[in-house]
Amino acid sequence: MKYIIYFFSLLLFQSCIAQKQDRSFILKTKTDKTILELDKNGVVLSEGNPIASLTENNIILDLKGDTLAYLHKDDILILKNKNQITKILPNGTIDNGSGQSLKWNKKGYFKLNNKEQLQIIPNNSKLYRGASLLITMQFMIASEPYSNTELILSNQPMTNENHFPRIEVYTEKDYGDKNAGSQTTTNSNEKVYGMGKADYQPHINRTSYLLDEKEAFNLMNVVLIPLNRCFKDNKPNTTLENYFTLSLNRELVAFRNLLPNSLTGFLSYDYNNERQFFETIIEYQKIAPRSIEIVWLDEKQWFVNNVFYQTDLSQFYLDKEPNIDEKLTRGTLIDFIRFSNVIQPKLNEGFSHLKIQPEQSEIPTKNILLELALTPGGPGSSSYQYVLNSDGTLKNLNKSIKIPHYQIVSLLNELQSIYIQPIEKSLKARPKVADDGQSLIFKVWKDGKLINLQYEGVENPMPKNLEAFYNKTVAFFRKSMEN
Repeated sequence: MKYIIYFFSLLLFQSCIAQKQDRSFILKTKTDKTILELDKNGVVLSEGNPIASLTENNIILDLKGDTLAYLHKDDILILKNKNQITKILPNGTIDNGSGQSLKWNKKGYFKLNNKEQLQIIPNNSKLYRGASLLITMQFMIASEPYSNTELILSNQPMTNENHFPRIEVYTEKDYGDKNAGSQTTTNSNEKVYGMGKADYQPHINRTSYLLDEKEAFNLMNVVLIPLNRCFKDNKPNTTLENYFTLSLNRELVAFRNLLPNSLTGFLSYDYNNERQFFETIIEYQKIAPRSIEIVWLDEKQWFVNNVFYQTDLSQFYLDKEPNIDEKLTRGTLIDFIRFSNVIQPKLNEGFSHLKIQPEQSEIPTKNILLELALTPGGPGSSSYQYVLNSDGTLKNLNKSIKIPHYQIVSLLNELQSIYIQPIEKSLKARPKVADDGQSLIFKVWKDGKLINLQYEGVENPMPKNLEAFYNKTVAFFRKSMEN
């Protein structure tokens, strides 16, 4: 009897070895060219040369053993240092959120677009997911793709903005040359003088952390501590979950009770001796915080730490590798807060009695931020109208998309350095242009008001410095709409 048990145990062991060997496959184009291969040891080959490895746990490693990408618990492939995240289902389907999922057919063909497709050999449905991982890695990580194919996959990649819950941390970082301005010279009297000019280039840096199911549960139950000392108030502790529940349902009485009764107590403190040392960021214009922490529950609900409540969010990300760590835009943290349509509404939670009149004009809560338009002309002429609203919605004709708040900050921040020459005559008073003439419409929120300008070719040309910004922004809006 014991020999029979030993025999079947041996068969089972050999079967497990065979299953491990079944991971190997090759990917070929329709011209029978092999572009990728996974050998039985999990080594990824390109044209016979090893370029990476794929573990049984769906982790892609480089040749040094460092992680290039891995599958999150919710089927999301997270690419290291890339602002591109794609969902890969167990059957190998690649879902980038655009509605154009890429799938394997029963014959083992993977259609990239209308012209190109890949074939997996052998055709085994258990291999589809591993193959999809390598396809995604190849066309999103590799610097030089193996074909000139314009992939649907890369046309509209998922970004970090599509995945929740997550924590984002924004900091100010100087990317200037640390050695600039440090040179010295000595005159005939042996007196030392400094030479050169310091190279100060402040930029906003973002790190983002996705949370798994357990981390999200713990985050929702984290205690929010009211900044009672700052506002001379006596509000009770609450939880992040309760904050989101009340703010989502807009139960104004209950939600308002979470917040300070007024700013009277806060403003009664002397700024120089007391207020400037408070944790709250509502007076960011006077002294910039070291960082801004934002918790995103979904695209419509978020919490900004250290406004009226504070909690230790670092416990959820201090020991985690960020999913995204990137330089966003040039500027200081003060300007980033000033122009962010995500941070600004949270500084008073929509209540006028909690609003401090800023020393600088921030963006409006409900208004046009930017409108760029080319009016219709004669037959065959093109026209457009891009309208960016303060909620981040970009509209053109019947289509609308959302623009990330940090990109809006970048646009508005750049505009601050451009002098906009006012047009003396109003639009109503200006003479009518010819029937087949076209005008450039430029509306922009600047210095606390909406500036409305119209330029009409040779008669009234757009200034060169503004024209460069205008053309670059139109190109950015057009590309955003196409994606």
